[in-house]
Amino acid sequence: MEISRRYDGRAVRSRFEGELAGRYDVIVAGLGTAGAVAALAAARKGLKVLAVERLHGMGGVGTTGAVWDYYLGSRGGLSEELDQQALEWVSRGFTPSSGVNAEAKLFVMEQEASRLGIDIQYESSVTGVLMRKNQVCGIEWASAEGRFAAESNVVIDCTGDAEVCASAGCSLRIGRRMDGKAQPYSNVWIRLDQGRVNFRHTDSGYVDQTSAADLSRAILESASTHLRTNYEEHDRMVRIAPLLGLREGRFIEGEDNLTLEQLLNDRSIAQPLFFAYANVDIHCMDVAFESETMQKWLVACSMWGCKISVPIPLGALIPRGFQGLLAAGRCLAVDHDLAACVRMKRDMQKSGEAAAYAAYLSITRQAALRDIPYMELSALLKETGCLGRKIPAFRGLQIRNRSR
Repeated sequence: MEISRRYDGRAVRSRFEGELAGRYDVIVAGLGTAGAVAALAAARKGLKVLAVERLHGMGGVGTTGAVWDYYLGSRGGLSEELDQQALEWVSRGFTPSSGVNAEAKLFVMEQEASRLGIDIQYESSVTGVLMRKNQVCGIEWASAEGRFAAESNVVIDCTGDAEVCASAGCSLRIGRRMDGKAQPYSNVWIRLDQGRVNFRHTDSGYVDQTSAADLSRAILESASTHLRTNYEEHDRMVRIAPLLGLREGRFIEGEDNLTLEQLLNDRSIAQPLFFAYANVDIHCMDVAFESETMQKWLVACSMWGCKISVPIPLGALIPRGFQGLLAAGRCLAVDHDLAACVRMKRDMQKSGEAAAYAAYLSITRQAALRDIPYMELSALLKETGCLGRKIPAFRGLQIRNRSR
C-alpha cells in the first residue's frame, strides 16, 4: 500500500509504513454542507463511518458559515428531516433567527451522529490518501494528537475543494478559462435585528482558496468591510462568521462532466441522482471575462433570473480513472458556468446523501462505484425524496408580447 501526499502542489506517492488506527466502511472527509449529510446517511444504512473535519462543528456554510436561509435548490431528502428537527428545537428555547437556526441544526446533527456511532475527528486535516494503484483505500489525517491513518472501502471527499482528490492525484480544474478565477466569495456577519438573530453578506472579491497566503489575505481584508463607526440599537453586530462563503473552488474531472452549454443544447443526461435547481446565479464582477456562452446567457438574452433544472448523474461524483473515491459538494464534475447553478445548499446536501447511498451499494453489492445498479440506487434516493420529480427546465422565464 502507498500513501499519496501533496508537495508544492503535486501528488507524490511513497510506500506507507505507518500504523493503521482502524478500518471503516466509509470515510467522509469534510463535515460541511454535503459531508454532514453524507456521514449521517451512510451511518443510517448501517455502515461504520469515520468523519474528519478541520473545523469544530458539522454543517459548513449553513452553520459555521452563518448562511441560514435557502436560495432555491430542490426540496427533499434527509436534510428536510434535519431542518424540521432544528425548527422544533427553536420552539423549545433556542434564540429566534431567520431561516434554519444554525446552533439548533448543529445540535440536531451532532446528536444524530452520536446516536449512530459515527467516529468524528474535529480540528483534523487530511494530509494523505492511502492507495493501491488507482484504488483509494483510506486517508491519513493530522490533529493536535498527531498523525493517524485508517482504511476504508470508500472515501467520500466533501472538503469543498476536492482536497482528497488533489492528494490522490486526480485531474482537477478551477475557475473560468480566461484567467482561472472562481466566483467571488462572500463574508457573512451575524446581527441582532429586532430581537432576532439574522445575517447579511457581501460579495467581497476574488480569492484563490488553494493558496494559503491569498486565503489569509481575503479573511483579513474582507472582515473590515463590516465595521462601522456607529451601530443602531435595532441592528447590532454580533460577530463575523468564522467560515468564508466560498461559492466555487476546484472541480473534479469526472466519469461524466456537465457543462452549461451541454444543458442549453438539450443533450440528455440519463440516470440522475437528484435534480439541482436554480438560476445561473453568478456573482462575477467582470462579465466580459466570462465564457461566450455565459455572456450570451446573461447579457444578450438577459436570462440571469431564469431557473434551470439540472440532472446530476453518478458519474459527476466519480473522479475519472479512480476507484473507491467519490466527490460530493461544490467540487462536482461541472464547468465554471454551470457551477453557478449547481451549488445551492439544498442540492449540495443531496449530493452528500446520494454519495452515501452509492457507497452503501458498492460495499454491499461488492461492485465498483460506476457499476452499481441504478434501479437500486434510485429506489434508495426516492425513499427520502432526494430524487424527486424534475422541475420544468426553464421555470421562471417570462415572455412578453411587445407587439402593438
